[in-house]
Amino acid sequence: MAEKEKDDASSVRLSLLRSGIIDPRYPVYVISKGRADCCMTAKFLQADGVPFKLVIEKQELEQYRAVVPEDIF
Repeated sequence: MAEKEKDDASSVRLSLLRSGIIDPRYPVYVISKGRADCCMTAKFLQADGVPFKLVIEKQELEQYRAVVPEDIF
């Protein structure tokens, strides 16, 4: 990929991030176990406006509910 093409792709991605329009081609699933206290990937995806689902174990549901919005599960 030429340098100009890389710059163009980066600028398009940045403008999409800033506008809040992110629509991934494929569904994004984040698998998490025992990390309700940090959930860094989920926080970054939320901040970037990327739609995703968080996959957790049933017994950890209450811990994650305290930190992550319900619609992400």
